Amino acid sequence: MPKFKTLIYSIKNQNIFLINFFLMILLILVFFFNFPIKYFFYIDITITFIISYFFFKKSKELSKSLIVTNLFIFFLFLFPYLEDFFKYFFGAETSVYIRIFYNLFIVYLFVELSGNLNKLLIFNKISLRNIFKISLFGLFLGIIFFVLREPLPKNLYVGHITLSSILNFLFNTLSISILEEFMIIGIFYLTYRKVVKKYDAIYQSGLIFILFHLIRFKNLTIYYFYNFQNIFLIFLILYYFALFIFIIISINLFEPTFKIFKKFIKNKERNIIYPVILHMLTDFFLVLFTNIFNLYFNL
Repeated sequence: MPKFKTLIYSIKNQNIFLINFFLMILLILVFFFNFPIKYFFYIDITITFIISYFFFKKSKELSKSLIVTNLFIFFLFLFPYLEDFFKYFFGAETSVYIRIFYNLFIVYLFVELSGNLNKLLIFNKISLRNIFKISLFGLFLGIIFFVLREPLPKNLYVGHITLSSILNFLFNTLSISILEEFMIIGIFYLTYRKVVKKYDAIYQSGLIFILFHLIRFKNLTIYYFYNFQNIFLIFLILYYFALFIFIIISINLFEPTFKIFKKFIKNKERNIIYPVILHMLTDFFLVLFTNIFNLYFNL
């Protein structure tokens, strides 16, 4: 028992990121090998409450942070088990929107439970100069993801675009931008900031962001292999590296930390609007360039 306690406190010194990391790797394997996700839920709950018990003896804040981050992962991926319930009340045709609103609600709930809501929802004065600079970042990142051929939903390609698909795209872009930025910054980054140094919190949040996107690793591997054959692995690695850089930039737009961003952002205070705008513009330019080149060069 003493050795087990020593191990637990050793993990504690490495911070809760390691436990979040382990659970995300486990979740990725579950999806990759098509295992029943219920086994992941059992492990998540068991690990969370056993380790948080030992954390609680040393630090209530650390124990709370572990519970909030692990249970967030649990409830975020619980939706398939609740989907039939929602379809019964709202209709099957609304399932896509129900999932979006469910995810937004879960993110909001856990940001609130983590005690980070007031730290996240900061809307300081917006500088038009900053917006212009962020637009250039969005343009650059949109081009990067276009060059890496990030796959898009079929209804966003040339030949399928209608007023309905445009409105749907704008809704999805806004909701996904809010969802992902609130999730990574509000739940993970601001939680990690409580227990580790700022730079460590940024890198750890970036890795968690990558792990969330590795959920669809199997499908992306098939997609890149089909399109690029022998060099598919290079594109796959570059794609995930670009995602990591993207979220590092987003966090720094929220709270300028790296020197380049302290010079880049005129107002040094936190502002959640900036990363959301970056996310939306990156998606917009990705869709724009993909459609232009499909239309004129049949890529």
